[in-house]
Amino acid sequence: MGSVSAAQSLADKEPVSVGKYKLIANLGRGGMADVFLAVVAGPLGVNKLQVVKRLRAEFAEDPERREMFLDEARIATRLNHPNVVQTFEVHADEGVYFITMEYLEGAPLNRLINRSSRTKTPAPPGVLLRILADVLAGLHYAHELADYDGKPLNIVHRDVSPHNVIVSYDGQAKLLDFGIAKSDVRLMETRTGIMKGKLGYMAPEQVRCRPLDRRADVFVAGIVLWEMLAGRKMWDKAADMEVLHKLATGEMEAIESVRPDVPPALVKICAKALAYDPAERYATAAEMRVALLGYLDGAGLRVTPEDIGKYVTSVYADKRTEIRKIIERQIAKLRQSEAASPSAEDAPASSMRVLRGDTAHGGSEPGVGASLPNLRSMPPSMEAPDALAPEIPPPPSLPSTAAIEPAPVTPTLDRNPGPKTEPPAVRTKERAPVEAPADLVEAAPESSGGSDRVRLFVALVVVLAAAVGAFVALRFRQTHTPPAPPAAVGTSQVDPKQPGAGPVTPAATTTPPK
Repeated sequence: MGSVSAAQSLADKEPVSVGKYKLIANLGRGGMADVFLAVVAGPLGVNKLQVVKRLRAEFAEDPERREMFLDEARIATRLNHPNVVQTFEVHADEGVYFITMEYLEGAPLNRLINRSSRTKTPAPPGVLLRILADVLAGLHYAHELADYDGKPLNIVHRDVSPHNVIVSYDGQAKLLDFGIAKSDVRLMETRTGIMKGKLGYMAPEQVRCRPLDRRADVFVAGIVLWEMLAGRKMWDKAADMEVLHKLATGEMEAIESVRPDVPPALVKICAKALAYDPAERYATAAEMRVALLGYLDGAGLRVTPEDIGKYVTSVYADKRTEIRKIIERQIAKLRQSEAASPSAEDAPASSMRVLRGDTAHGGSEPGVGASLPNLRSMPPSMEAPDALAPEIPPPPSLPSTAAIEPAPVTPTLDRNPGPKTEPPAVRTKERAPVEAPADLVEAAPESSGGSDRVRLFVALVVVLAAAVGAFVALRFRQTHTPPAPPAAVGTSQVDPKQPGAGPVTPAATTTPPK
């Protein structure tokens, strides 16, 4: 996701962050979420561009809207196909919910068709049909997706419009935005009587609020094919009520009545995809894809990804250069900001700027969103929203496509056509010593030597006190010891028959007074 189509250079501001992602440009705005181009820093100074789809602040506190956003994430993270935009992770950072996806250099299919008509650069025969065939491959993969236990998820995209198809400069077509997809893995079910999707790209059963299956997406793919062949939108200038009535009753204009020169094989494919009764349509997207590829083979039109890439590059060469310059300028500003501020690891959490509100569109941090270039807005002079370039490949008898193919523009891998700037050398940052608070610094001893002297002084005092105490105790004993008793009067008698017996002290006698 995240292909860009035009750019506007806006005021210089410091970058804002969502988690570890540094936002550098606006890519779009949906019903509940904003889409940004972001830079995520990797190891050894390697930066990677990714797309951040962030739930707006006013919906983050709404449990129903929040679950709808997470339902999209549950579906998108399970999809892994070359023709489906890759979703990497789902995050919840301080109440901010966002999804990260791959970034593609290219253009949405609707803008590509409109601009080719405006610049008088029609697509080479078969290119648009091959793009649609690739989209059908990704759509069939989503329809066939099963849960981890093998149970089908029964996914219905419900919005297979040209707006949700990205065509890259290397010729890859990818389907995106499963935000309103129907699936068994969703926790939030669509209430009865509620229609989801773009009115101009709905199946009859969808506008009638009937149960949907994969054939509803096949019908919408038929609308895209009809518009490629007709060179205009199917419901051109029709009021909404008229569109609802015609879809509900099946009163749709046949492609041959608009473009009688469309080959009969394509008329048949378009009519079957747009059948009012789902049972009469292609049963799967893969069947419709086989029919389109069969026509291309029968017409001798061999279209490769390289052919598609050349066409996209030729139509968007000027815008591609402009967008690359804007991205390089934003990344340079980001590097300057990081060089002038402490690293994310050393800086306190309060110093990190986190995009919490609807900053890009008048949220809690006014002016921050205005700092990001808008890479999706198209100047009116460059785009005609109602004009489509018709895609009517010639039958096999017509000349080869090489004779009418526009001069190819060789894509360049250099993101900046100006003077090259060597990437900064990898530097190992030395952590600055952490300073202690002022009150703790004043209360702490000046040095370890001072602490040793204090401990030595206290030890000497304790030893001296013990010596004085011992001396006082000794003197007390000497002065308070009682005198020895006087010797007894008389002599002791020793029994000669008792050897070893000591002298027996007789009892003391009292001499009466004379």
